[in-house]
Amino acid sequence: MPFPGEIPPSFRLYLYQGIGPLPDQLANPMGLTIWSNRLVKHLWPLIHDCVQLLPAPVFERSGEPVPGYHIVNVTKVLNCVDWEKSPRDRDSMGHFIMPSQACIDPSRTGGAPIFKWLNPNGDVDTGVSISYEFLKSLEMTGFTGLAAIPYGFFDYPEE
Repeated sequence: MPFPGEIPPSFRLYLYQGIGPLPDQLANPMGLTIWSNRLVKHLWPLIHDCVQLLPAPVFERSGEPVPGYHIVNVTKVLNCVDWEKSPRDRDSMGHFIMPSQACIDPSRTGGAPIFKWLNPNGDVDTGVSISYEFLKSLEMTGFTGLAAIPYGFFDYPEE
């Protein structure tokens, strides 16, 4: 869902000092997708209709703001998982939890490069999924701090 309004000024994310150059994606305990302006600019032609950008309230420990970052709120939500083919993991109480291998039906993604998907009870999964095109656009670009876990649910071309 798009975030309405502005991020409250009391919400701040602080960086540890002395970690070297700042990466293009910042890890954080909130699980927010935080990207550098440079990364957003590179990906914008692919993602412009799938996300909402919000200024990231990133600060040094001294309280000085760190400019140049956005919270990337993925607003594209798709009902694209083939639950018949996907193993369903459950907790000790029998409740559905994140599947170990979601089987995304590419015919249901509409070619979206970045999205979230609906789980079996209709709730939006908290993870962000990306397409092969998205991943390929990052090859050999020099961006830092990025990580992806291949689920194997897209039909990747042979290379």
